[in-house]
Amino acid sequence: MKLTIYPEKSVLETDGSVSEFVEGVQTTRAKNRANKIQTAFADGFLEDLILKLAENPASDLSLSEDAKRCLDELVDSVTSEVGRALVGLSVLQVAIKAIEPEQSVRLHKGGRSSAAFSWTEGLSMRVLDKNYITPTLRKHKLLSLNADGFMMTRSLAENYPYSKLYKAQLRGARAAWLDLVEGLENGAIDGLEGLTYLLSRLINKSSDLEELAEKAISKAEQLSQTLTPTEIYALLQRYVYEDNYSARLFEIMLHAAFQVLDDKGQLEGTLKPLSQMRSANKKHKNVGDVEVETRPGSRLILESWDAKFGKSHLREEVEELYEKLADQPECSTAGFVTSGTPEVDGDIRARVAELEDTHGTNLEIPIVDFDGFLKRAIYSRIPADVFASKWLVFFVASVAQKRRHIAPIDEPCEAWLRRFLTL
Repeated sequence: MKLTIYPEKSVLETDGSVSEFVEGVQTTRAKNRANKIQTAFADGFLEDLILKLAENPASDLSLSEDAKRCLDELVDSVTSEVGRALVGLSVLQVAIKAIEPEQSVRLHKGGRSSAAFSWTEGLSMRVLDKNYITPTLRKHKLLSLNADGFMMTRSLAENYPYSKLYKAQLRGARAAWLDLVEGLENGAIDGLEGLTYLLSRLINKSSDLEELAEKAISKAEQLSQTLTPTEIYALLQRYVYEDNYSARLFEIMLHAAFQVLDDKGQLEGTLKPLSQMRSANKKHKNVGDVEVETRPGSRLILESWDAKFGKSHLREEVEELYEKLADQPECSTAGFVTSGTPEVDGDIRARVAELEDTHGTNLEIPIVDFDGFLKRAIYSRIPADVFASKWLVFFVASVAQKRRHIAPIDEPCEAWLRRFLTL
């Protein structure tokens, strides 16, 4: 990467491409883009998305692992002293790309007066911040920012484009932010998906959510000491099955059960972290929602269980196993767990038997409801009275964002926690 500064322009060379950023008053095109962006913010674009995500968890985002890493590092870097300005700026930049993908987020200054510095294709991020970003983030307690806005920070206002050559001193996840800028500009990171993910993480780290998380975990711990295993299972089942997003909670409930086995040393291999919803079949080529691999990062699966909420006839899923297991010679269990009674007809039994015979190991493909899953996968390894209390606590702690090392849930969880506290 190379940045050349001329009297009237800057030229950025990166990965074989060359971009020129001319100084001067905004062009007509830039004015139109700026007006579109400002109008969207004024009409409540950012606030509407925050309110929607607080009540309706976002699932099945197609962000790459690198994109999520950048955004995670930014959010996780925030302390009372550092990191807030870069996160606020990141919210602004991904929102700009979500509203108007053609607008460069490198060019943070733009105006119609020749008296102040401006890029002809830039826009005033300071104005957008002060009027829309900082007030909205403060209102919803997502980020503690000075009321004047993060763009008042001198280090973010240097008169050259944002790139990895931006030399100003920045406190926080500087490298992650610069990676984000590059991803937004080269198209590797979609603006709306990036904004959705970033806001979801901020919602899950808000002070209000922290209080809810503490209350929910405390309640789970109390219930774990007073309820029987049967009562705990009935409580979790009722909570999960009656939610608007039962399918995701069903996956978490399943994974939390294996978290207990892992905690008690009852797994031959290593439990993989929970995947993003609906990623098992498509994006990550997982065998199931719960996977035990031979060792961390090996990608060789010993055991898997796939959660199927609201679907009982699994002919299509059994067919997909042929491809999924082709590179998994050590897999001995590839089970399915349904929320209702599974429909296992003669055709499915025949296909299961054929796959079990041809796989090359002592493969079993059980298709069971949750009762059958507990009996087969859990109670065969650990007594119910030892299991159930931990299961409840691990499930609630996962939803509360307190077990992200093994359950990195990206959906906003506030509504889920509030529901649990009403049980």
